[in-house]
Amino acid sequence: MIRLRIIGISFIVIIFIIGCSSGDWDNPTGNTSDPRIISVIPPRSADGVSLGSEIVAFFSEDMDPSTINSGNFYLSPSVEGTVSYIASQKAAVFTPAGLSSDTDYIATVTTGVKDTSGRAMLTGYSWAFSTKSQSTTHVP
Repeated sequence: MIRLRIIGISFIVIIFIIGCSSGDWDNPTGNTSDPRIISVIPPRSADGVSLGSEIVAFFSEDMDPSTINSGNFYLSPSVEGTVSYIASQKAAVFTPAGLSSDTDYIATVTTGVKDTSGRAMLTGYSWAFSTKSQSTTHVP
């Protein structure tokens, strides 16, 4: 009788340990993937980008809007602008105050951006593009 009780208790303890180890205690939402950028506008290495273009990064999952800001999404050389997040598109948008013509830019999204589960991107993401000359119209 005592032997059966010990075996029964051991079985319960083993089941409890297995059940506890399969849970994700740090992530109660069950999201185990890290966010990543899946697409950008303008595309990587684009040439002749319009001076009025917005710079957009699309994420693989919903992001925490409070982490989408000018400290985590910016251009080099530095350009003044605003950063916003469009939740329905999972998109971070940098709206520059004005891009310069014939300039090579690098857009950067840092690991400071986080998804709604608090997970950061594993690595930052950067891509380059260049603007076109401002067109001028000559009137005879």
